[in-house]
Amino acid sequence: MRMLLLSASAVFALCSMASAEQLSFKYGVTATSRYVASGIAQSGGSAIQPWAEMGYGGLYAGVWGSTVARTVTGAAFEVDLTFGYRGNLGKLDYDIGYARYYYLGSFNNCCGQFILDLNTAPNDTAELGMRLAYDPDAGATDARLSADFAFGDKVTLGGQVGNVTNGGQTYWSVGGSYAINDRISLGARWHDSTKSKGVAVLSAEYNF
Repeated sequence: MRMLLLSASAVFALCSMASAEQLSFKYGVTATSRYVASGIAQSGGSAIQPWAEMGYGGLYAGVWGSTVARTVTGAAFEVDLTFGYRGNLGKLDYDIGYARYYYLGSFNNCCGQFILDLNTAPNDTAELGMRLAYDPDAGATDARLSADFAFGDKVTLGGQVGNVTNGGQTYWSVGGSYAINDRISLGARWHDSTKSKGVAVLSAEYNF
């Protein structure tokens, strides 16, 4: 509960720092045939994933949710609270933040991760990324490399490979997305790992 209150306080802090004209707010929802995180399925079937984020300058605070399988998480819904700072150094974009994961039902305050995201675009069509996420309670690191390639304004293809330490797994995925317009996009992706069978995932995203 303490971390939930601290995360919520980050949102109110952003509101108190600036007027409505200076704040940014965005939200959306994704419908997916399977929720997969780091190569491991978190839902037994389809999942609904709403999200919202508020920002001021480089600072941001957000909430993301998803239906999950009780057999996997012990709950029916996951809520992730995030806050951090985004910026850039030349062509390198960075995001330094913290995420706290909750599973509703028994209100399981699961765990948290300190996260560093780095991305760069060597040309107009390619984007390379690296993500490091560290869970101090479990002593586990989730490291991931990604590459995405744009084909025009609507089609993006890419893949990623990652590894979770401390008894975790190596995972990878390939797929793509198609932007119908500025708000709606469709996606298809194949997920696999050393601890689970591969699964194809279809998704549709709407950004308000």
